[in-house]
Amino acid sequence: MQTKFSVFLRPFAPDDYILLNKWRHDPEIQEYTGGPVRYVSIEMEKAWVHDKMMNNAKDIYWAICLNDESQRMIGYTSLNDIDHLNKRVIFGGLVIGEKDCRNGISMFEADLLKMDYAFNQLNMHCIVDECLSIHPSTPHTLRALGFKKGGVLRDYVYKNGKYHDIDVYSLLRSEYDEMMNAGNYSIRKLIRNFAKCCKESNQQI
Repeated sequence: MQTKFSVFLRPFAPDDYILLNKWRHDPEIQEYTGGPVRYVSIEMEKAWVHDKMMNNAKDIYWAICLNDESQRMIGYTSLNDIDHLNKRVIFGGLVIGEKDCRNGISMFEADLLKMDYAFNQLNMHCIVDECLSIHPSTPHTLRALGFKKGGVLRDYVYKNGKYHDIDVYSLLRSEYDEMMNAGNYSIRKLIRNFAKCCKESNQQI
């Protein structure tokens, strides 16, 4: 993917655990993650980052950084459970930790870079993703990216004192190519499609 983006992805660096631990303890970020809130010590975070740096056969983690002179780390993301036999991969989470970068553009750009890597470097056939049904943005983001909803895992996650449904989405290589060839992965079109998905969801409520 040759387009000039405002962000780029790089492997974790040893000192990234400091920011990651800060974001992990941010209640605003943790509110809509797919698992329970976990309080992780700085030493555990450091060990986790080191493990992800040294082992990337099944899971690939990246820092999301600004594509400018600062190269500031603003978030992180991943591809998980890479399955070369069945050519499928879990899209993984994406966190924009720095609040001044939560305009949606950085998120979409990081998603596009991950999709490009999954399909054009790892030769995947299918990307799968899951999110809380109540998440205020992820379901609309996935639909804007061309993902199709495949089902619902009912009462699948216990979080904040209650059980929540999980929505399951997937994107095939052929669908990705169709979206790419139609020019639907420009940031302008993605934002417009995201707004459309939000509006449709509100009308269904």
